[in-house]
Parts: sequence; structure tokens; C-alpha cells
Amino acid sequence: MSRLLARKQKILVIIQELVVMLQMIMAVCAAMYSYVYLSCEQRLENPNSAYRVYQQLSHLHGLVFESDIKCLSQLRMDRQAFFKLCKLLCEKGSLVRSKRVSPEEMVAMFLSILAHHVKNRVVGFNFKRSGRTVSKCFHECLRAMIRCQKEFWKKPEPITDNSTDPKWKWFTVIITWLMLAIPMG
Repeated sequence: MSRLLARKQKILVIIQELVVMLQMIMAVCAAMYSYVYLSCEQRLENPNSAYRVYQQLSHLHGLVFESDIKCLSQLRMDRQAFFKLCKLLCEKGSLVRSKRVSPEEMVAMFLSILAHHVKNRVVGFNFKRSGRTVSKCFHECLRAMIRCQKEFWKKPEPITDNSTDPKWKWFTVIITWLMLAIPMG
């Protein structure tokens, strides 16, 4: 009987220790949940951040989705070419979505810097992003473009001397004229 009583007491002690550990785990989880909830709630309650996200999306929508004319004038390519480039950079260039910036927005920032030769501050102002974000997106796109460089380079096909294409016959005339016009010696 005393053995049975000692065994029950050991089991009760183990159960009490488990209850204390579970209470500690619950307290840590509750603290983590409240921290995450409050940080997300503060971000959503701040009207400036919600409005800024709206402005970011509306600027990208205005550049890319409104018309080919606007996309062509701002990014120097039409919408179809823009989305082909985005798809190529994502699939073969390993351009991935970051926490807050889509690949389309990264490529749009990259192209606007190249197309208009503007600084990070101007692009950051237009896209409502920080200079650090613009710089990071530019370098990620540049790395993706370098990874895809073989897709963009086309190997030239040599033109034979007996080519029937009429546009190549003038090159032989020009080369002959240059050899006659430039004195050797």
C-alpha cells in the first residue's frame, strides 16, 4: 500500500511540474501573440501607411495597367513586353517577391531608372518608397538581368558573299570605295 501511495505521489509531482511548464509556455505564447497583434494593429490603424500603400499600388497601376501609351512613355516598352520581361526575370532570373514589393514594381522601378536616367530619390518619390528599397530593388533586378543575359544576346549569323539579299550588296561597294579613297602607304 505504501508503494502504491509513493507512486501516486510521484505521478502527482510530475503532473504538477507539467502544469507549471504548460502555464509558462502559454504565458510566452500570449505575450508573443499580443506583441504581433499590437504591431499589426498599429500599422493598420496608422492612416498614413494605409494611404501610402494605396498610393504605391495606384502609381504602379497607372504606369502599367492603364494604357500602352503611358507604359511606353514611362518604361520605354509596351505592357505585353513588360509582362514578358517580368515573367522571364522571375522564371529564369530568380527575381522573387520581397515582403512588400512585387516583382512587377521592382522591374518598373528598374526600367524607370534606366529609361529616364533619374536618381533613387526621384524614383523613391514617384513610387512612394525609401531610397534603400529602390536601391535594393534595382540591384535585385540587375542581378536577375545578368542571370538572364544569354536569353537577351543573339548570336549573329554570318552573311555569305553570294547572298541574294539586296541590302548587303552595298557593303561591298562601300568597302571597295574606302579602299580606293584611303591612300595606303
